[in-house]
Amino acid sequence: FEAFGRIQSITIIPNMSFSFVTLAEVCDAELAYNSLQGSEINIGFKQHLYLSYVDQGSLKMCQLTCQFSPEQSNHSSNTVFRVTSNCRTRKVFITKAIVKRSTFAKLKIILCFCHNNYFDPQVLMNDDKKFATPEGLFLKEEFVSPSESCFLMNQIESARQKLIDENTDPLKHRSVFHFGYNFDYSTNDVDRRKPCPLIPEYLLELVKRMKVMNFVRFTPDQITVNIYEPGQGIPSHVDTHSAFEEDLVSLSLGSPVVMEFKHPDGKRCDVLLKERSLLVMRGEARYVWKHGIVPRQVDIVTSPSGELTCARRNKRISITFRQVRSKPCDCPYLEFCDRSDKDEIDDQVAERLENLHVHQVYDEIAPHFSATRHTPWSGVTKFLSEIESGSVLLDVGCGNAKYFGLGRNIFEIGCDRSEGLLQIAHGRGFEVFSAECRSLPFRCEAADYIISIAVIHHLANKARRLAALTEMARVLRPDGRCLVSVWSKDQTNTKYLQESRDPEEDKHGEFSLPIHKNRTQFLHADVLVPWTLRTKETPLESSPVYHRFYHVFEGPEFRALCEAIPSIKVCTIFQEQGNWIVIFEKQ
Repeated sequence: FEAFGRIQSITIIPNMSFSFVTLAEVCDAELAYNSLQGSEINIGFKQHLYLSYVDQGSLKMCQLTCQFSPEQSNHSSNTVFRVTSNCRTRKVFITKAIVKRSTFAKLKIILCFCHNNYFDPQVLMNDDKKFATPEGLFLKEEFVSPSESCFLMNQIESARQKLIDENTDPLKHRSVFHFGYNFDYSTNDVDRRKPCPLIPEYLLELVKRMKVMNFVRFTPDQITVNIYEPGQGIPSHVDTHSAFEEDLVSLSLGSPVVMEFKHPDGKRCDVLLKERSLLVMRGEARYVWKHGIVPRQVDIVTSPSGELTCARRNKRISITFRQVRSKPCDCPYLEFCDRSDKDEIDDQVAERLENLHVHQVYDEIAPHFSATRHTPWSGVTKFLSEIESGSVLLDVGCGNAKYFGLGRNIFEIGCDRSEGLLQIAHGRGFEVFSAECRSLPFRCEAADYIISIAVIHHLANKARRLAALTEMARVLRPDGRCLVSVWSKDQTNTKYLQESRDPEEDKHGEFSLPIHKNRTQFLHADVLVPWTLRTKETPLESSPVYHRFYHVFEGPEFRALCEAIPSIKVCTIFQEQGNWIVIFEKQ
């Protein structure tokens, strides 16, 4: 715009896709409008510029002449214009900082409108209802010196080159690597199985300084380094409650950037993370507010003189310090927490739910279900192959006993609640009987090995799931080993998932549980999963559909459930085709 005349002011509205330019002379504004309207500009990427011109009470938008007049506003700092263009009427709110009531008829201004028909003055004015600072958010500027910043960036770049082949994740929005523990972005959880470099001494020195200044209340054992090239960002998110303790601390190096914070009720807050600043999140800021960085080349920031201006992004590094959680999350923000016990089902309701949507369903679908259960999982067969000859193996929830009779010289016995599946297993010549997994009819320390495949996820609350695991531990002999599998909530990178399908859900029956859509990602922990009973005689659309109850697990939740039993030690936990599998040993 400078090429067309003297600019009196430029007003940029945060979070809005339009801005205001005021030229000193009307003729200059008209020339700018006629020359630039619809032209292609390059601001790091190609973009078309669309303008609207206001002067002497006329508004020209899309070559249409519009009439407007001032209207009484509920907001004393605003003048409200009702704009009529052909058959459409709209209201445009313009803040007092831009338009004074006494001079509304003498505007010499170009407006770059977005596609919205209505502009909310509260958004434009940053009023307290929609803009708020998250509770528990702290920012310490100049936490490190310029020389320390340069040293840290060189060290990070050196570490990146060493780890790029083995420990760097080239994500869509940025490059990432970890120290202490690896973070798995497919499960949003710490991966304790994947080896990770130790936290280097130069980062531990920063931790000491943070503790002295009371910015951390722990000694971090997991550090994530994010490297952002210009234009890159990170999706809005809340760090997993169950994975990390409360305090989350992040050091910014290199280019400044604006981080957006969003509250579920619509409030928001934009925070400028300057170079060498330290961001601390606790409480509500850590557990409730989502934070993220919009991928773009330029940020709107406040200049030293207090005016809005643009700041082009350059390379940026963030170093995030966290402590891995060893116990279930105990935060007070139950509505936003991923822990499993926040919405526990009453025991009487749980028993009825299991009778209707587990026991009765499996009896109805037993032959059809059994016909689909014939291929053993590799993780289970490996566990079984290591059983010593002459051992006693108990299969809790054996179903059709597909893991029996694989040629081992061991004594196999199974139990299940489904009479239909037990009849199939018995017909195959195996020793099976009816029993409840929470009350096994065996003496203590009777079994050398136990397996329980896809069983306890059918139990409707944590107490019942814990009771089943406790019974298995009771029946297992000292030094005996048990393998238990459950469905995983996260089905990313599994054969189960078909990304083209939209996930659940409807609500079903007296329990108002969401009905999961098969072959999609799980959105809730407690769901009903359909089973269509197909036959050759019945068309698919006429086939009866049964709903089975499942509680699908997060990895930390499953580990914590097992570790709640004092008599056992968790040896390993891993995933196989959308299932969490844990192996534990009796102490």
